[in-house]
Amino acid sequence: MDKINDTPVNAMKVSEEVIASVVRFAVADVDGVASLCGKRAKASNQKGAIRLNLSAEFPEVTVKVLLTPNCKADTVCRNIQKRVIDDVLSMTGIALSKVNVIVSGIMQTAAV
Repeated sequence: MDKINDTPVNAMKVSEEVIASVVRFAVADVDGVASLCGKRAKASNQKGAIRLNLSAEFPEVTVKVLLTPNCKADTVCRNIQKRVIDDVLSMTGIALSKVNVIVSGIMQTAAV
């Protein structure tokens, strides 16, 4: 393998913004998720709806969500984890070691 400064010549670098977008779309497609909870994606040491920690050894993602009323939280969280892991791997080639899901609340229905 050809290397320059210990970096493979054919290496691909994916920005954190792109990974956050993949995560955002993956979470939005899961039944039972009302919305992400918080601000836009931030670096691993800041707070937001999506936090990325893409260390070379163990990349992980944390997402904060609001759920819809009458959904099963444990099922929705497992579905979020699976969808995020699958989508990030298929779209970027990055294998996440962990997806943390924080349920920040349940979306309130509008009073009639």
